Amino acid sequence: MSRGYIHGTDLSEQHRLAELNRLSNRPFIDFLRSASEARVLEVGSGLGILANGLADVSAGIHVTGLERSRAQLQASVPHPRVCYVQGDALALPFASGFWNIVYAC
Repeated sequence: MSRGYIHGTDLSEQHRLAELNRLSNRPFIDFLRSASEARVLEVGSGLGILANGLADVSAGIHVTGLERSRAQLQASVPHPRVCYVQGDALALPFASGFWNIVYAC
């Protein structure tokens, strides 16, 4: 199994991923809107677009974005209720049972 990043991290790929997020995130955010007080883990947060959108739903939502690619983390937009962590989905660096919601896209 290759350990390389499945998506490229050059600027054109960043724009493609941002457009994909723009087109597909709203239904997912609406689905999770009822989670007004939650600790959320997004595995594979990429640019953080979905994590930031989910954190905007409620002041009580706190999101952690786990991302393997340092380039993606460096390109992500900061948000006051989102913490980004570099790590691997196959070896989560978190205690079991801490999260109310965990998802991967």
